[in-house]
Amino acid sequence: MQALFRFLNATDARLMLVVCVAVLLATMGPHGVLTANEEQYLAEAWRSVNPQAWPQASNLLGGFPHAIVFNTLMGHAVDLFGFPIAQAIGRTFAIALYAVAFVRLFQLLGLAAGDLLFVLIAFIVAGEGLVGNEWMFRGIEPKVPAYGMVLLSMTELLRERPGRCYAWLVPATYMHAFVGGFWAVIFTIALLARRETRLRAVMAGALASLAMLPFLFYLVDNGYAQIRSGSTPVDGPTVGWILSYVAFPWHTSPFIDGRSVVRWMPGILGTALIAVASMMVRNRASDRIERTLSALAFIASIWVLLALLMTAYFDDGRLGPYVLFRPSGMGLLITLMCLSLLLRRLDPVPVRWLRLGLLAALLPSVLPILLQIYIYPPGRDLLRVQGQRALVEWVRTKTPAQSVFIVDPGLEESFFDFERRTGRASFFVHRFAPGLEADIRQWYRRQQYQEGLFAKGCTAGPPPSRIDYAIVENRHAFLLAPDCAKVIFEGDGMAILQLGVKGE
Repeated sequence: MQALFRFLNATDARLMLVVCVAVLLATMGPHGVLTANEEQYLAEAWRSVNPQAWPQASNLLGGFPHAIVFNTLMGHAVDLFGFPIAQAIGRTFAIALYAVAFVRLFQLLGLAAGDLLFVLIAFIVAGEGLVGNEWMFRGIEPKVPAYGMVLLSMTELLRERPGRCYAWLVPATYMHAFVGGFWAVIFTIALLARRETRLRAVMAGALASLAMLPFLFYLVDNGYAQIRSGSTPVDGPTVGWILSYVAFPWHTSPFIDGRSVVRWMPGILGTALIAVASMMVRNRASDRIERTLSALAFIASIWVLLALLMTAYFDDGRLGPYVLFRPSGMGLLITLMCLSLLLRRLDPVPVRWLRLGLLAALLPSVLPILLQIYIYPPGRDLLRVQGQRALVEWVRTKTPAQSVFIVDPGLEESFFDFERRTGRASFFVHRFAPGLEADIRQWYRRQQYQEGLFAKGCTAGPPPSRIDYAIVENRHAFLLAPDCAKVIFEGDGMAILQLGVKGE
């Protein structure tokens, strides 16, 4: 037991590094099996550096201007090494970045290995956020390295070094405009609140703003959808409405209906509780760093609560594309750090048992979460790939290279990697919403057609672009065949239909 207590109280950087890497390996291990988000982002990255290598009629309609740095780096990695190795490289880099950032931050706070373990495990058990389904540890995409840089920036903020703080925020914003940008606003508020850092923060912030101007001009010049989210629609709803209520409402729209409000309510109440508790801690804390850290938790929670109010008022979707609830994730992480600092202030004899009890209480919860969310899905996907081998091989060998497939919505989650594995275009994937205004409108037209086709069958009308084949569940084949399609392949509960040809 004494050895366990020595481990929990150890502040050695190497031990803390091992703890952090061990936890992150369980959540984002570099195993080479791509998640749905990685299928989209790595494909976009590769297409940005090698556009001829991807199906021209792809459902990946357009790029993401905010991800230009990520696309350039990861696109070349995919081009050189392929998707699995590029994913492993990206995740390994993210783990290393997070590990260094966490160790530097926890050593500055005077926290130990046990505190780091508690914060990471509690963060995972809580879902890596309270509002808006935000996360940090589930794969490699633009926001992941951006969060690592924000953590490095926070260490410099707590050390009252505004210049170095903004020096990390600038690349974080170039990596992901809203992750770096939102936390730049939050950190600026904290820096301006202290007389000791106010002048230096103004000067460093001005230089950082100048450094960001080329990126801002690039986003405006390339039609970034978020900049025009409330623009008057040409035909149909606004871009903001499409993104908020169709593309990713789980990130943006808590007030769609009563069921949605119920799902969001625990996180909303938790955020309100953090706002009250963090302000109380800030007002009572005597340590400067503890006061600043609790102030960051307070600002992040108030940000989220204000975003909720504005989302309720502006219900036309104009705010949704900005994903204003992003600070919820790291705000929760900061709150858990504040809790660890509070526990450190208590009597050391009983508190060591309290900290051990908290870890013991979390372990039964974290293990099934790790299995269900982080460890089981890659194995499931490997089995799925094996089960689809015959279908994929048939598509690759029996259909023209320029063929376009539409996938049954009930099968969509099983075919996120369809284009990568077959080299054939997929007409529509709901999860792969693009980032440019014109492409989002086209994505929406395709979504409407897919919905109509699999609800009404052949009476849905002409598609907005060419479709040659459909992949459907066997039980749904009757919707299209024999009126406007012919079954040409069956296997493993699925069928491929050739469209535009009446079945026999």
